[in-house]
Amino acid sequence: MTKNKRSKSVVSFFKIIVVATMSSGKSTLINSMLGRELLHCANEATTATITRIHNNDQQHHFNGSA
Repeated sequence: MTKNKRSKSVVSFFKIIVVATMSSGKSTLINSMLGRELLHCANEATTATITRIHNNDQQHHFNGSA
């Protein structure tokens, strides 16, 4: 009996898109997924633009652009 070997797929870049109505908790969700408060959270429009967060395993911080 032989075992099936799974090939590893290395993805260096992927996108996650979070879309919802204003003040629905998008920034809170993203902060929770990242494990730190990176995006400002308030009960008002706070992230009213497309925001990109870049992670590099070689660095100890995130880079972002809006």
